[in-house]
Amino acid sequence: MFCLQIFLYTKMIMRCTKELDGIRIGGVNLSNFRYADDTAQTADSEKKLQQLFDAVVKESERKDFEIIKKK
Repeated sequence: MFCLQIFLYTKMIMRCTKELDGIRIGGVNLSNFRYADDTAQTADSEKKLQQLFDAVVKESERKDFEIIKKK
């Protein structure tokens, strides 16, 4: 049950990055990869990656969700 809750929270939070550029593979924009409670953000420039990270931090704070930066 806990993994399902984590998945749903991360899905809600990652929606905020849907319109932001990540990397394009086969014409599809990919801004993050998720597995269990881990998320890796991807972009083709440092500026775009920072925009993705800032959006995720802001949305996480709104949802009262903690980001573990060490991972």
